[in-house]
Amino acid sequence: MKTSFLFNKDFYLNDKIIENAKNVGFVPNTVAQISQWHVIEDLVTNELGISILPTSISEQLNGDVKLLRIEDAHVHWELGVVWKKDKQLSHATTKWIEFLKDRLG
Repeated sequence: MKTSFLFNKDFYLNDKIIENAKNVGFVPNTVAQISQWHVIEDLVTNELGISILPTSISEQLNGDVKLLRIEDAHVHWELGVVWKKDKQLSHATTKWIEFLKDRLG
């Protein structure tokens, strides 16, 4: 069985990733749980194993990696930006929020 690298157990989607892999008949042989996706990318690129990543991350990978989508994955991941109410935001923070609104809706 191929060696697998997954995110740390405290990563929100970790349990969902494992569950969906099992649903399509794949049980990851996890040898390391890693907190940074760039490290996972390097391990996979250097042919040390495979990984199961959210599409949003896997689409950012560069190099010679193959992406196989798990079509029937029932994972919904919503993100939000939060800041303290009634707090004056810096110009940079305001621009960052505007950028996120434009890009993400």
